[in-house]
Amino acid sequence: MKSLSIHIGLVLFFNLFFQFLFAQEKTQSYYNRHEDEIIPDATFEFAKGNYERTIELCRWHYIIVGDDAANSLRETAERCTRLTNEITLLKSEVEDKIKNARVLALTLLSINPGDTSIKEFLQWSERTLSDTLSSRFVGSLMIPDSEPSMEMVDLGLSVKWATCNLGASKPEEIGSFFAWGETSPRTGDNGDTIDWKSYKWCEGSYNSLTRYCTISDFGHNGFIDRLFRLELEDDSAHYERGGKWRMPTEKEILELVKQCVWNWTQLSGVDGYMVTSKINGKSIFLPVLNSQSRYWTSSLSDGRPYSAKALELRPNSINTSLFARSYGFAIRPVFSK
Repeated sequence: MKSLSIHIGLVLFFNLFFQFLFAQEKTQSYYNRHEDEIIPDATFEFAKGNYERTIELCRWHYIIVGDDAANSLRETAERCTRLTNEITLLKSEVEDKIKNARVLALTLLSINPGDTSIKEFLQWSERTLSDTLSSRFVGSLMIPDSEPSMEMVDLGLSVKWATCNLGASKPEEIGSFFAWGETSPRTGDNGDTIDWKSYKWCEGSYNSLTRYCTISDFGHNGFIDRLFRLELEDDSAHYERGGKWRMPTEKEILELVKQCVWNWTQLSGVDGYMVTSKINGKSIFLPVLNSQSRYWTSSLSDGRPYSAKALELRPNSINTSLFARSYGFAIRPVFSK
């Protein structure tokens, strides 16, 4: 019985051994027939971020051809693999530390609800966890997080809509006010002030524009750039949230108006519109302060470059209109599908 077991074991061992040799020979035979394609294939895999496959192809090139032509590419792929692993570990460590700090901050805030410094830290840490630890933090070596931390609702439209305004933590909060094309919120601005003197993209007046100007009469010293839509670097929603977050276009605002049912109501005592999709029945709430609120789009006026397009909400009206770019309005971000 013992000799039979040994015999069966040896048979299985040699069977597996010869299968391995056959597989290796078959693989080498394949690469022998396609040796001219190995380095191009390795370069293609590297460009896709498939570093392990790149390393394998480079090693086969050395075995078959016997030169060091692919060594540089292999070493680079190995460094990228190590760096990716290190970044993943670092991301996890930073995330844990920030989460621990948030727990402590929430505890302190429950003791002292009026402490603005704690609230500012919580807002900063939320942005850090959603942006810095996604694609911004790791650059092009990592895949951006598929689900950003800012809550969103899929209304069945061309984009997903955030549940809160930019700078707000609850749907009923109006959040921060931004001038069109500026990434820093207006301090103490309730959306009623035209301030050309401090506006970022002009030299103190509406007819001295230095960016987003389609008519030379309104540009500083005749400046013109023919930009009709905000670049992402000047998009406050993208600047704050990163990834696929941005401000809505006029077309996306009009889609929201036409494809949803708008009901004037209150949420936690705040007036506003409950916007319910005609497609899937899901909703978002847009707060309205003092019977009137405006929400910027990323779209410039066609014929008046000192103005941009915004959604204007009142108890009995929902319109898109043109407003001076230096106004401070609310922003409801969207997430590109």
